[in-house]
Amino acid sequence: MKLTVNREKVEPKFLYYVFSSPEKQNEILANGIGAAVPGFNLGQLKKQKVKLPELSVQRWIVRNLESLDKKINHNYRINQTLEQMAQAIFKSWFVDFEPVKAKIAARQRWQALQPENEPASPVCYAAEFDEPPAVGDLESYMNRAAMQAIAGKTAAQLDALRAEDPERYQELYETAALFPSAMQESELGEIPEGWEVTPFEKLAKLDSSSIKPSENPEKIWEHYSIPAFDAGKAPALDAGASIKSGKYKVKKTSVLTSKLNPSTSRVWWPEPIDNEAAICSTEFMQFVPRSEKLRAFVAGMISSAPFQAGVIASVTGSTGSRQRAQPKQVAKMDVVAPCEALALRYARQVRPLFTAQAKNISQSQKLAELRDTLLPKLLSGEIIPVATEK
Repeated sequence: MKLTVNREKVEPKFLYYVFSSPEKQNEILANGIGAAVPGFNLGQLKKQKVKLPELSVQRWIVRNLESLDKKINHNYRINQTLEQMAQAIFKSWFVDFEPVKAKIAARQRWQALQPENEPASPVCYAAEFDEPPAVGDLESYMNRAAMQAIAGKTAAQLDALRAEDPERYQELYETAALFPSAMQESELGEIPEGWEVTPFEKLAKLDSSSIKPSENPEKIWEHYSIPAFDAGKAPALDAGASIKSGKYKVKKTSVLTSKLNPSTSRVWWPEPIDNEAAICSTEFMQFVPRSEKLRAFVAGMISSAPFQAGVIASVTGSTGSRQRAQPKQVAKMDVVAPCEALALRYARQVRPLFTAQAKNISQSQKLAELRDTLLPKLLSGEIIPVATEK
C-alpha cells in the first residue's frame, strides 16, 4: 500500500521509521486478518494511530537515524567493491588466464622480431614495445608482459613503479614469474601448462559437523542463516531456545556457500566472535580448506563463475523456489588448480579484502543495533532535542 503524506504535518522519512519500528510491526502482525495467510488491508491502515511530534522534532529524529543508515549503506557499498576486486583478480588469474596469455603473446612478438639466425637482442623490440633495453632475454620480456596484465600498467608505468617502489616491483615480478608461458589440453579445455584438474575436495573438505542449539536454550548463538546473509551478511544473534532444528558447527577457517536455490550466489566468509557459539543453517555447504593459508584462494574459487555454474549443475528439485545443490557432488567437482605458490600469492593478496569486509559487517551490525535501540526511544519522546525540552 502506498502512503502519501501531508508534508505540512509529517516528514515522510519519519513515517518510514515509525512503520519500521518493532512496536508498529508487532501491532500490524497482531491485527492481521486470516489464519493461514495473515493480511493487513487499507481499512486497517487508515485506523492506525501515529504519535506525531512537531515537524522540527520529526526532522531531528530522521537526521539521527538516517546518519546511522547512511554509514551502514556506505559500508555495504565498500564491501561490494572489495568483493568485486577479489573476484576480478581470481577471474583474471585463474579463469581467463590473462597473465599466461600475455606471456604467450609476448613470446610470439619476440620471435617475430628476431632476425633469423642471429642472437636475441633487446634493441630489436625496445622502440616498438617501449621495453627498457635492460630487459634483454625472452623470459624477462614475457614476465614484463605478465606484470602488465596483473597490474594493469603500461611499460612506462612499470618503470616508474620500479623507481618509486622497488620492493613492490620485485614482488610483482616474482608473481609474474610463477605463471606458465604455455597452455595444455585438459578434460576442462585448455589450461596453463603444469596446472592440474583435480576434485575440489582435495583443496577443501566438506564439513557437516552438527549441533543442536536448543540443548543450550539460554546460550546466544551466532547464527549464519540464509535470511541473515540476505539482510547484510551479519550473523543473527539467537538464543538456543528459539532455534528448533539442528545446525552445522562453523569452523574457524571455513567458507560457506548456499545449497538452497544456488542460482542466487551466497558465499560467506565467517568471522565469528566466539567460535564455540558459531553455527550455520544446513542450507549452507561448509568447506574447510586443507591448508588454512589457502582460505582466501578457496573463497575466490567458490565465488567464481565456473564453480557456481558447477554448483547449479548439481541441483535437484523441480520447483524454482526449493532447488538444492548436492554437497557431495560439489565436493567431487573437478576444478583447475595452479601451483601452490601461486595460490598462496593470491591468498596473501586478497585476504585483507575479505577481512576488511568482515570488519565492515561487524561495524554495520553494531550501528544497526544502536539504531534499533534508539528508534523506540526517539519515537516515544524519551529522547528529545535539548532545544525542545520543557
